[in-house]
Amino acid sequence: MKLGKIAIAALAATVFMFLTDGLWYGIIMKDSMTPMPGARPEPDMVWLVLGMLIYCIAFAYVFVMGQGSGSPVGEGTRFGIWATLFVWIPMGFFWYALIAAAPLQEYLIDDVFRLVQTIIIGIIVAYLTGMSGHRGGEVTPGKGATGGDD
Repeated sequence: MKLGKIAIAALAATVFMFLTDGLWYGIIMKDSMTPMPGARPEPDMVWLVLGMLIYCIAFAYVFVMGQGSGSPVGEGTRFGIWATLFVWIPMGFFWYALIAAAPLQEYLIDDVFRLVQTIIIGIIVAYLTGMSGHRGGEVTPGKGATGGDD
């Protein structure tokens, strides 16, 4: 896999994440969410974008390493679900356990948002990395990139 395709996919995923986070947190949920204790009045955008970029670079790179033999939509969805289970859902429970500022319901709503967002990011990455159901003979039908069953 060429790093250029991974970079383009990561950049597109970062832009999508930035826009959907802005829409979700800045407009849709702005008045519905409990303010985080110690939160800045306005986010420090450099660090926010850097965090998103690092996440999306890692997401795209790991996706390419482990993609299966399915369609871009199927593989992007599968990877998005696993990424949500690996990153966002545990983080929501950690925040809930450590900070008594918001009810559990807010974290669960956020997890649903992250699930949808991350599935779409997976599909974007699948298409932009040129996924076509196989990787030049490295993956056989019904087998993942590691040779095991998907």
